[in-house]
Amino acid sequence: MKILVVDDEALVGWTIARQLTQAGYDVSVAACGGDALDISLCCALDLVVLDLNLPDMAGRDVLRELRARDPGLPVLILSGDLPPAEMLDRFGIGADAVLTKPFRGNDLVARIRAILPRSHGRPGGHLCRGGRA
Repeated sequence: MKILVVDDEALVGWTIARQLTQAGYDVSVAACGGDALDISLCCALDLVVLDLNLPDMAGRDVLRELRARDPGLPVLILSGDLPPAEMLDRFGIGADAVLTKPFRGNDLVARIRAILPRSHGRPGGHLCRGGRA
């Protein structure tokens, strides 16, 4: 299973990637929206973990573009602690799940394991060129 982690904080992105790799997933990391969209063009992704606070573009726009390319692609949004109304807004923009920071690695893996079976068998995107995205 191929997961893309998008977070502008390098330490956070690579910590998540390490946790997911240890859980058996193939993980790529992007630090900005443009890189995330480029990776989504070259790789068949099974899930995206997306922080909405990105340096080059709004995370909402990244999500919108990912949905335009692959409407069934599961997206788990990472966000700071949110009031209930804002949490509902994250679902309104197309999130399959929302996880507030800070979180435990086990919580993230459990949410991903819950989301992925629901998306199994959806039409895929693109093949990945080369060994690393």
